[in-house]
Amino acid sequence: MSFLADYHKDYPTWNYIEGRPNSSLATSRYFHLSNLNLLSDWTMKFAFRDTLRDRWSKWLPLNKVPHNSLRYGLDIHRSLLYNEIVVESDYPDYLDNVNATRMVGRILEHKGFSPMYYYSGNKSIHCHIILDFDMFLTLDKMVLQELVTKTKKLYLFKRKFMEWIREKIINCWDLNIRQFDKDLVKCSHLIRSELSRNKLGFKTFLGYTYKDITCVQQICNEENGIQPCLGELKISKPHNFQEIVEEFLMDLNQIALKTKTARKEKSLMDWTPKPTEIRPQVKFMLSEEFKSAGDGCNRAMFIICNELKRQELDHNSCLNIVTNWRDKMECDIKDFDIEYRLRSKNYVLQDSFLNKFLLELGFEKDQWRG
Repeated sequence: MSFLADYHKDYPTWNYIEGRPNSSLATSRYFHLSNLNLLSDWTMKFAFRDTLRDRWSKWLPLNKVPHNSLRYGLDIHRSLLYNEIVVESDYPDYLDNVNATRMVGRILEHKGFSPMYYYSGNKSIHCHIILDFDMFLTLDKMVLQELVTKTKKLYLFKRKFMEWIREKIINCWDLNIRQFDKDLVKCSHLIRSELSRNKLGFKTFLGYTYKDITCVQQICNEENGIQPCLGELKISKPHNFQEIVEEFLMDLNQIALKTKTARKEKSLMDWTPKPTEIRPQVKFMLSEEFKSAGDGCNRAMFIICNELKRQELDHNSCLNIVTNWRDKMECDIKDFDIEYRLRSKNYVLQDSFLNKFLLELGFEKDQWRG
């Protein structure tokens, strides 16, 4: 199977994963994922990327996972635990991810959370938090009673609370000073598994504090022989947990009030799309002047697709714009690549990133600033 390391086809990769039988990457990963599956009450699901066809398998529970896939699989994704929060910083530049994760890490550690920081193996950084649900037993009886009244069913309460606290953390506790992957607010999204291979290397543990995140990528692969690490699972018991729960209850009340008010005030104008302004750097890329960019067209297509999706345009409109742009630029970009980029997730592209890209191609700031 093409999502497994193959002894006959790729001995260096096989040897790197197998290592020593008692302390190999394969053994460590198998027991780690099995333990996580146990913590999830056997509800965890896995997906594997077919390296030959570049396709992902369906989400599979452990009892349906092909034999030895957790041991010798290369690119593995897993679902979140019901009490797990993952903050994924996925800016295009690794140093941007370092700075963003350090910032959210300071906030989390100040509140008493116990994060586990991982380098994804390419450019992103993941911050994993496992919340101790026994903390709810320490709450005042009146607060517990209100929780029961508001949510009625235990499973509904857990789901609502976890979605709320994930959103809080991903938004840096309402500060919105950095942007992280919001798909991870709900458990309907997979995350790269620990010790899974990415583009540059395998996902590896960095430490338990934001201070352990270095500006140098911790690349672990068969070429340099460096083995990725696993961190011991830490359970988070945040300070002032009762205050956090009270804030959750307050937000529930505000959401209910806003929903009720919105129903009364809704008008046809609310359905009118409010697109954001296309940034001048992207307008320049869409212009005839950009035709001299040469080999910059592929990266420009990635930027243009992300910008168009911010405008809330439908897929066909975006496709027509990008296709016409490609033909005008006479770029060697396939229809499949455009379709794939338009359907993939959005990336956070800061102005500094766009400026740097255009400067690297030899354009002056005056050209796109008018």
